[in-house]
Amino acid sequence: MDRGERNEVREALDELDQYLADAVPPLLVADSVRLLMLSPARVLAQHLVSWATAAAKSDPGELGEPLTKALTRIYQLARLQLLPKKEMKVFLSEFGPILVNVCPADARGKVRSAIAQLLAGGPEPVRDSRTSDSELSSPETGGRKQELSAFSDGLARRLVPLLEQMARTLIQEPKTSSSSASQEVVSQLLAAVTRTADNPQQLDERLDKLKTMGLNADVPSVLRTLGGSVPDWAVVPAPPPLPSAAPSAPGETPAKVERPINYSDTRLRAMQRIVELSKAPEESLERFDQMLQTAIEQFNRGASGRAVSILESARQLVLQERIPSIQANPLWDKAAGKIQWHRFEASVPDPVQHELLHRFLSFFPVLSPLNLLNDLRRREEKAGRRILISLLQVHGESARADIWKRLEYLLEEELEPDWEYTRDLVGVLGSIPPPDSTAPAEEVRLLARIAALPAPLPTFRELVRYATQIKVEQATELLMKLLEPPAPAAAGRRAALQNEPGLQWSLAFEQILTRLAQSETASVRRLILKYCVDEYGSTGISTAPLAGLGGRDLATEPDTVARLLRLLRLHLPSRWISWIRKPADYPLLDLVKALSGTSSAQVRSVLALIARRFSTRSFGVAAATALGRKPETVPSGEKAVLAAGGAGAAALGSDILLLEGELHSFNLPTLIQHLGASGATGILELLNSAEFLEGKATFVRGQLFHCQAGLLRGKEALYALLEKPVFGRFRLIGAAANEPGLTSPEGQPAGPLPVVPTLLEGMKRYDEYQQLRLLVPDDTVLTPTGERPGRPEGEDDSEFVRQVWAEVVFGKTAAQCEASIATDPYRIRRLLAYWLADGVLREVSSANIRRPQAEKSATDTRKTE
Repeated sequence: MDRGERNEVREALDELDQYLADAVPPLLVADSVRLLMLSPARVLAQHLVSWATAAAKSDPGELGEPLTKALTRIYQLARLQLLPKKEMKVFLSEFGPILVNVCPADARGKVRSAIAQLLAGGPEPVRDSRTSDSELSSPETGGRKQELSAFSDGLARRLVPLLEQMARTLIQEPKTSSSSASQEVVSQLLAAVTRTADNPQQLDERLDKLKTMGLNADVPSVLRTLGGSVPDWAVVPAPPPLPSAAPSAPGETPAKVERPINYSDTRLRAMQRIVELSKAPEESLERFDQMLQTAIEQFNRGASGRAVSILESARQLVLQERIPSIQANPLWDKAAGKIQWHRFEASVPDPVQHELLHRFLSFFPVLSPLNLLNDLRRREEKAGRRILISLLQVHGESARADIWKRLEYLLEEELEPDWEYTRDLVGVLGSIPPPDSTAPAEEVRLLARIAALPAPLPTFRELVRYATQIKVEQATELLMKLLEPPAPAAAGRRAALQNEPGLQWSLAFEQILTRLAQSETASVRRLILKYCVDEYGSTGISTAPLAGLGGRDLATEPDTVARLLRLLRLHLPSRWISWIRKPADYPLLDLVKALSGTSSAQVRSVLALIARRFSTRSFGVAAATALGRKPETVPSGEKAVLAAGGAGAAALGSDILLLEGELHSFNLPTLIQHLGASGATGILELLNSAEFLEGKATFVRGQLFHCQAGLLRGKEALYALLEKPVFGRFRLIGAAANEPGLTSPEGQPAGPLPVVPTLLEGMKRYDEYQQLRLLVPDDTVLTPTGERPGRPEGEDDSEFVRQVWAEVVFGKTAAQCEASIATDPYRIRRLLAYWLADGVLREVSSANIRRPQAEKSATDTRKTE
């Protein structure tokens, strides 16, 4: 051993002493221990005996305990995957006898026992005190244990040296790498060094080291960088309440707060760790406030999913009592004051975003429905009222009871309601479709009372819109009150139909009559005839509502048939006049449709006459269709009229485009959750930027029955689509007529997939997959070292392991292995990283480690076979 080698060994021994004294973290001593493992074993053995002697000053004769501690701490480096386990076991088997010979005789028994235990597998790894049993095995994640201590933390520790090297390259040669690659490397580095810190002092030391590298590593900047790199998605379960700041009554057991189902990214856990590793409570609150501000900044930039994920991580800190709720509440209110509402208002029209926006609002007590309702009553400017109405609409069903109770208060406490406030409240109720179109009975009765009052046109229209959202059986009383209110209101509405703005009143009345046409009650049909037949031409109300009667056989109501035929003959010209002037399609088309379901001979005769004389007109085609005949070709100019009347709906075919939109990097989970919440039925297709089909999923009444991506099916297909997100667009194609076939497609597992647990698992895999791609880049070629390959915990498919091994032996890169094996990419990359860490494989070439600019985006377009 030359002088240079002796100096390196001496420095390595000094670092080992610091590690054994808990002065440096495992990450910083791994290289030194590797050097000592390659040095003469007697050098390390003698040094450990000297260290143990110094550590056992109180009892110099008892060296077994400190030597056992030293061996366990050295072996811990392999447990953390900072050193290969196989190399460590080989080293201990050779080093053990030498250490036993060097140490005193009374310590040899303990040393032999410690070495045997370590070679047999060692003591159980130290668990993270922050991880509860419910987190390790929760029903929401399908009972699968979260491998936080063994795999995830070890992966983070092994990544740090690599990420530091890549970060230095990025700083020294900023023009050689893309901004996305730079951000990914820096954020992963910050996440790794903060999440694995053990105490506040260690965190500060690591951040100071990053500052010397040229990175902006003050706490607010670190939180912003981590927050900006969190994937823009979130799982949206029902939000749990925050713990009350009020103390429990004496003898009262505090209510148990349920832990929310939540997606947790590496960077989110790092942000939580930064808040936890504070030197004082005041510093924790300051960092918590900065975490909330980071979430609001992301929301204001349009990243709603990212903001919700950060806020949920902050909420967990409160639920776990890391931050006192009584001190956190003002910070939530402060954060709400920084929201840019124009961003929120722009997202409200998109139904896909509603669940996400609702979840966002649920974090802020100041934005609860009750507070918003109070603010709406006081607010005068239109822009402010519009925003408050949008917020209440997003709250949806959770705001319904508060709104109609407020309406009840207005009716009982005031002589005449504040009509502007009443209009806004009814408008919000009308924009929240009740479940199964069934509204609470108390709510409908309350609105019927309002309908009996002389409401102005804006409030009247909102009442009509509300009535069209609920079942006609429920809406009938309300609609009748709108049509036929008590005397004072009736006189005003009748006068409004005769004067300006009579057209607006007429349209509102037509909506009411069209809805009532679906009723099965004969008295309601007589009322429709009164407005659309008897008073036709005097009120401005058209015959359009009559078309809704076409689904019934009116032969048992001769008076109704006679009145319809009389108006039909009135508008139907004689033959010679029809040659000179074409009759208007309306009201003839509406009247033909009204009689299309009637079986009386008189009606069938009139329809046959119309079908024969006007065979190319829309109402003639409708008559022929009602008689079961094949209509003649309709002139192109009248096709739109026919389709508008509904007769041509069948021409659209069985597959109807229900929904489409842009598919950004991380909005697939949001889209899937929206389709589930809205009870959609159809096939969701995901198209890349080149319009090629990347994957598809089938929904039946909101349940996800199967998913496909290339050759993958079921959960693995959804995992693959999450791990490598698709850029392009999506479309939902309705196929309700084939609903039984959708639930059991050929080659697919029976029964629906559990959406939330599957999304959580897929999003977790995405997070780890990004780290694994840094450790084993796409173009890495690995070669066997001669060791026998094992497999990581949880990987039980022996055939899959053999298949991956065969591809590696053949010389394929990591990306080529993923392309040739039909499974989600995470499993393959995880297995390769495990073999690399275990010394079974070694790296031959990789263009990505030293050239971060070659780092491909995690969202590379995947070819579908």
